[in-house]
Amino acid sequence: QYREPRFRVDVAAPTHVIAGDVAEATVGGRYLFGAPLADAEARTTVIRQTGAPHDVRWHGFSFVPVGTPLHRNTLSEGVISLGATGEIPLPIPTELAAPVRSVITVEADVTDVAGQSSAGVTRVVVHPAAIEAGVRSGAEWVRWGEPLEAEVIAVDALDQRNCATAPP
Repeated sequence: QYREPRFRVDVAAPTHVIAGDVAEATVGGRYLFGAPLADAEARTTVIRQTGAPHDVRWHGFSFVPVGTPLHRNTLSEGVISLGATGEIPLPIPTELAAPVRSVITVEADVTDVAGQSSAGVTRVVVHPAAIEAGVRSGAEWVRWGEPLEAEVIAVDALDQRNCATAPP
């Protein structure tokens, strides 16, 4: 039987961090009338997926080293209490499995004393460095003695061009 939600769950975290930075999410529950969801149980899951996308403007550029496997794995799962304030910090691991952008997904499913549950989720992009280099190669095959062309670009964490590309 459907029951209208009596509370909401928020999972807040920075949207972008650099690998190795200290970061945390805040898992919080509040009744819709504003009071904290004190001592509620939260089931949390933290997942890392390598190979986070870049802006569509950089389609055709590769920001991933050749041969780097892309994968998704669960970093942690657990049950925590939100405490008297209805909030609890949750550390976000920012180490990378490969030297590429990754997305950390933090999910929390909170259950109140009446057994009703609600969930929240947030995503954090972890960058391998403050500036990332991308390469777009030219033709896949070239004749012997002809130059191999490639275009190189550097972008920051928000996918803004950081410096001009070199002329061919």
